[in-house]
Amino acid sequence: MKFKIEKNVLVPALSKTVAILAARPLIPSLAGIRLEVNESGSMEITGSNGDISIVNRVEVEEFEPGGVLLAGKQLFQIVQSLPLGVVSFEEQEAKTLISSAAAHFSLAKMAFDQYPELPKIPESIGQIEGPVLRDALDIVLISVDKNDDNSVLSGILFKIDNDKITLFTTDKYRISKRIISWKPNQALEKSILVKGNTLGASAKAIADNPQIELRATFGQINKKPIFDAQLFGLSAENEQITSNVMAADMYPPLEQLFEMEFLHDLFVEKEKILPSLERAAIVAQSNTAVQLLLSRESLIVKAGDAAEADINEQVPAIFKSELKEMKISFSPIYLLEGIRAIPDKWVHLKILEPVKAVQFVGHSEHDQPENPNFTYVLVPIFFNG
Repeated sequence: MKFKIEKNVLVPALSKTVAILAARPLIPSLAGIRLEVNESGSMEITGSNGDISIVNRVEVEEFEPGGVLLAGKQLFQIVQSLPLGVVSFEEQEAKTLISSAAAHFSLAKMAFDQYPELPKIPESIGQIEGPVLRDALDIVLISVDKNDDNSVLSGILFKIDNDKITLFTTDKYRISKRIISWKPNQALEKSILVKGNTLGASAKAIADNPQIELRATFGQINKKPIFDAQLFGLSAENEQITSNVMAADMYPPLEQLFEMEFLHDLFVEKEKILPSLERAAIVAQSNTAVQLLLSRESLIVKAGDAAEADINEQVPAIFKSELKEMKISFSPIYLLEGIRAIPDKWVHLKILEPVKAVQFVGHSEHDQPENPNFTYVLVPIFFNG
C-alpha cells in the first residue's frame, strides 16, 4: 500500500480518531489506527476503544490499494510534526515510511489481521442539523458524571418522542435538560443512553457537518421491539461513529423534578450576573460556596474568607416572593456553568426553599414566557452564616 495526501486533510481526520483511543486498551491492536485505501482512491481511517468506533473517509492520490495498522498516537504526532504540504506513505515489510519534504519517518506496523471486527453502523432513524446537535451536546455535557465511565450517570439520555428529542444528563448534584427538533424517518418513541464522556467530544466533532444522520439498532424479544437500543450511531458525508449503549431503563426518572411547584422567583440579566460570579469564583475555594443574598430590588454575591480574600458585590435583580429577602448558596463552578449555558438574556431561578433543588431557565425579557428548551437544576450547598 502507498498513497499521498495533503497534511491539512489528514491531520483533522487523525485528530478525531486518536481522540477516542484508550490509553491502555485491553486488546493491544486497539491502540492502533487502521488505514485502508480502496481501488478508487478513497481511504478509511478507523479507530476504536471497544465501546466507540469512528471512521473518517478522505481521498488520496498516487495510491496503491491496501491496508495497514499503525500505532495511533505516534502516527498522529508524526503527521502533526511534518511541514505543510504533501505527506507520502509507503508500506514496506515491517514498517511504513512516512515523509514530507526533507522529513522522513519509519513507523513499525502492527498486526493488521489482529484488529477486531467492528460493529456495522446501525440503520438511519432520522436526520438532525449538525449545529443543533453540537449546541445541545455543549450544554448537557456539563452535567455528565465524570468520575465513573461505567456509571449510568456518565451517560446522555436521548429520549425520543417523534419529532422532539430531550437530552438529559445528571451527576447527582445537577441536571441539564435540552429539547431539540429533528426529522425522524417514522413515528418513534424510544430512549437511548449513550456514554457521554467518551462519545461527547467525537459527536461534537461530527456535528460540524450541516446535516447528521442519527442511527440506532433496536432489539426484539419474541418479535416485539424492546425499549433499549443495542447500538447508536451518527454519520455525515465522510465520517461515522458507532457506539455501544447503556441500559436506558436504569437511568434515574428525572422528569418528575421538572413538574415541581415553586414559591420564589429571581430574575437577573445574564450579562450582569456572569461577571460578578466569575469574580466570586476567583476568591471562592473549590470546597466553598458562593452565597446569593436575594432582596426585592437586587441580589448580593458573596464569596471567600475575610481573613484571606473575599467579595461582596451588588447586582440588579428582581425577586418575587412573599419574603423580603433570602440567602441561598451554590458551588461556584456549577453555578457558573449552568448560567453560561442558558441561551437567553434573562436568567430565572425558581426556588422552593434554600435547601431544595433550584431550577434555572431563560427568558428573552423577564416579563416574557420562559424558554422551554433548556432547563438546569442545581442543588444548593448548606451554608451556615
